[in-house]
Amino acid sequence: MNITTSAASCLEYVFTDSNFFFDHSISDKLLRFYQQNKPISGEICVYGDYLQPLGCNATPDYINNCKNVMSMSDNLIATRRKVYDLLRGSPLSVLALKRSKFYHIGTLSEYVESYCDSTDLRSELGLSKFSFSACVGCNSSEKEARVGGCIMHSLVTDQCSFDDRSVVEFCKFDAGGVTVQENCIISNCVYDGNSQLTIPQNTFMQTVPVFDPKGQPMYVTLLYSVKDDLKAKVSSFSEAHNLSYFQRSLMSVRPGVTSDELFGEGCPLTLWNAKLFPLSSTAQSSFLLALSCVNSFISAKKRPLIPQQASEVTSLKDSSSNECFSNGHANTQLINGKCPSNGDSREIINGCAPSSSLDNNYVDKNPNETDAKSADLNKHKVLYSFADIIKFKDAQRMIEERNDLATLIKHAISPP
Repeated sequence: MNITTSAASCLEYVFTDSNFFFDHSISDKLLRFYQQNKPISGEICVYGDYLQPLGCNATPDYINNCKNVMSMSDNLIATRRKVYDLLRGSPLSVLALKRSKFYHIGTLSEYVESYCDSTDLRSELGLSKFSFSACVGCNSSEKEARVGGCIMHSLVTDQCSFDDRSVVEFCKFDAGGVTVQENCIISNCVYDGNSQLTIPQNTFMQTVPVFDPKGQPMYVTLLYSVKDDLKAKVSSFSEAHNLSYFQRSLMSVRPGVTSDELFGEGCPLTLWNAKLFPLSSTAQSSFLLALSCVNSFISAKKRPLIPQQASEVTSLKDSSSNECFSNGHANTQLINGKCPSNGDSREIINGCAPSSSLDNNYVDKNPNETDAKSADLNKHKVLYSFADIIKFKDAQRMIEERNDLATLIKHAISPP
């Protein structure tokens, strides 16, 4: 909430509430409420419901005000009234913060700006652009200057190059060189090959350990442009071509699919729910798969970025995803994340995704088919959306892998 104190002063204040605490008596009430009313199908939240009944001046006037509700359910009003009756009269205490600065780090672009550009933020919080990381081949005095960017909890080599406006976190690039261009966020990625790789500008990549639908451990790499709007929403599937993914129509990435195949049954039509990311057996093969895809997206310039008519989508036979999964030579040499034996990385950079690095359960294979269209993204039986990745994330494995990475970083900083 922005408030200007007066027209003359033009002083602007931002007030923010960040944390909420309640004691065991409230916990008991909420637990009993859930047991008596589960499953909770209405959308109830801290701002709209839990805070409103508190204090001595609370009234139920808000209960029927649903203008900010994203999804209206049949029993929402009744549920909100029950919450009001449950918490009505509970004491409310407010801790007033001292006057301070406010930094908003809620978007990918703001993440890069805050950690790479904002000298005030770094100085006020004592942040370093090279934090708990090790650069193999760099001495301690030159590592930050040679590596560039903002590097956090990562193991890299002196062959790596990071633009000053790039963020690399929880990554293991400890063999060949990885070049990260401007305005990128690279998270939890692994590469130990010998070839030089380049991650193009404006790319967000994050490798996540997940379970497949059968409960088997796999990996998937989130891949977006930093400029993509994950909250952009269309009201019908016929308008899905208006969703932009890497400055191209989303429908050019997965042409010919139904709404349920692309977004999932009953899900909002957004990039958050778009099933775009195939499973892979290792973290490195997942990273290489995503990297070859983003380069194919960028190099595919045969079609307009966003088709003006829905009918144009059906003619996108040269879509970037088709190119991404069509190079058989790269496939055979990128199994389990291995680079071409001749050391030429162009087949990774400008070539295609290592579909052979995926388990047979996740990709259809027909040795008699050589057409690129037979190996496009739609051939993968299991594709996850961002929402799916959150649902199936293996948090325990992620913690264990980050602990292992921390051990490697410690040994690189101070060899035993």
